[in-house]
Amino acid sequence: MNKVQFIEKAFADRFEYHLPVPFNGFLSKSVFDGKFDLEGPALEAFNHCLSEQGVSSFASRENSLLYYLILKELFPGNTCYLIYFDSEHAALTLSPTLQARKCEWRYSIEYIEGNELCTLLGFQNPAGFLEAVNYSNRDLTDRYFYIVEINQTDLARYVKLYSSDVTNWSFAFCPVESKETVLQLFTDPAHKPSLPQLLAHINSLVNIQIGGDSGYLDYVLIQSKHHIDMAPMEQTINTCVALYETLLDEVNPIDEDWKVDFYKERLNGIFNDAG
Repeated sequence: MNKVQFIEKAFADRFEYHLPVPFNGFLSKSVFDGKFDLEGPALEAFNHCLSEQGVSSFASRENSLLYYLILKELFPGNTCYLIYFDSEHAALTLSPTLQARKCEWRYSIEYIEGNELCTLLGFQNPAGFLEAVNYSNRDLTDRYFYIVEINQTDLARYVKLYSSDVTNWSFAFCPVESKETVLQLFTDPAHKPSLPQLLAHINSLVNIQIGGDSGYLDYVLIQSKHHIDMAPMEQTINTCVALYETLLDEVNPIDEDWKVDFYKERLNGIFNDAG
């Protein structure tokens, strides 16, 4: 396994914690390394299990399990805002009760293989974001930035629904008493916020690039005005990675029904009960 260890950068007005993700991820093993020697309903059930957990055979594979651990560690005691680029109703896939608001600004990053750290694109409106990352489809008819307050169940579901296309996940974790101020900063079209202005009201801003296109790799950036001791988080993640790789040794190749049940049970125990 490649150990998870954030790169800390201290500035006059903030701390940054960078985590470039290796091309093959942090796990030296994957459930997709072995053949799924199953048939019919058993194979269908196992594929459904992987889909439910956000484990994909695409570029990121099991990385999303680790990203959930990072976000889960930052959640306690905070309101969590998800800022996403999609249709307004996309939030309903997380919960039918969520009400997203149009978001005028989002802080974005871009990381390309070979760079030491990510490029900070800063706060952008949707048109500026599409231009900065050179998206070919710049139509904003049915998509825009939206912001929605989510709970930890919504967060887990969002991570498991991720796409393998190049995209940014954006989260702002703030104290309850600051939530209305933070919402105003993201939704006011007349005033582009600055990073110090936002960090004055939140505990952490998290951006995760999901790399799927050629040259783009996964990347995690946490920004805060406060120093964050990353050691406990790193230990939790690295312990879970080691436990998961041991699990894979016990079940690969996936060729019997009991292995499917054992994998699902242990997977939930390793990642959902961590921390």
